[in-house]
Amino acid sequence: MSILLNGLVTTGPAYDWFTFSWWGIVFITLFLITKYLPKYVIEKRKRLVVIKIFATVGLLSHLSLYYVTYFQTGGNNIGNAVDSLFFIAPCNMMTWLLFITFFFNESKFRDKLFIVGAYGGLFFGLITMFYPDFYPGYVACDFSIGFWKSIIFHSIMVMTSSLIFAFKIVKPKASDGAVMFIALILGFYLYGYPLTLLAEKYGINMDFLYVRTFPIKDIFSVQFSMILFFIVITTIGFIYEYKTLEKDHRTIIKLSNFIQERYKR
Repeated sequence: MSILLNGLVTTGPAYDWFTFSWWGIVFITLFLITKYLPKYVIEKRKRLVVIKIFATVGLLSHLSLYYVTYFQTGGNNIGNAVDSLFFIAPCNMMTWLLFITFFFNESKFRDKLFIVGAYGGLFFGLITMFYPDFYPGYVACDFSIGFWKSIIFHSIMVMTSSLIFAFKIVKPKASDGAVMFIALILGFYLYGYPLTLLAEKYGINMDFLYVRTFPIKDIFSVQFSMILFFIVITTIGFIYEYKTLEKDHRTIIKLSNFIQERYKR
């Protein structure tokens, strides 16, 4: 245990009183809003409004960095402001996705976006919460505007995604793993990797996964992370279906029946 604690202190940010206080405030708040808001906000329309408010505040907290990087410098720092605008990191992509989702009318496509935003926002937000120095240049506990922006932005994103589950906008299903897997493929290979190459070529902010936990240029790491997400989310879906659905309504039973019907033909 002492080795683990020493590793946290020496390899990550300063896991001191502030970090643990931050975690405490976030998780207490998370417990309260997910436990009590669903009791008082019943209608789906009103629940969507609440989620939209959280998603908007989360995005604004992320965009607040522009005020410092651009406007407070009299427009002389436009390069850094533009760099920040690219939603390169997965956390940034998720907060934009959670906000943009509300521009679509209710449909199966929007349901899929909610699935990606719910799981992606929760997982990527928690990764950063437990590793506050996730981004290069964000020195832990320096209380700069970038530090506070990161603290508030990721905390709100975790709350937003958690409310999507608490309000049952997204009910975990075994098929969610496939939806998230496809979203990761599109996000990494069709968006993230080309943008990363452009960032390297033109010296844009290199705040992306391959410099941290899941190296995007390391094909094995990318594929492994995608498979891991697929397994975890699919397992969560299976467990939820087992606990909440009648046997005939579970994905595995439907899939089994479908295969049997196909072979009978």
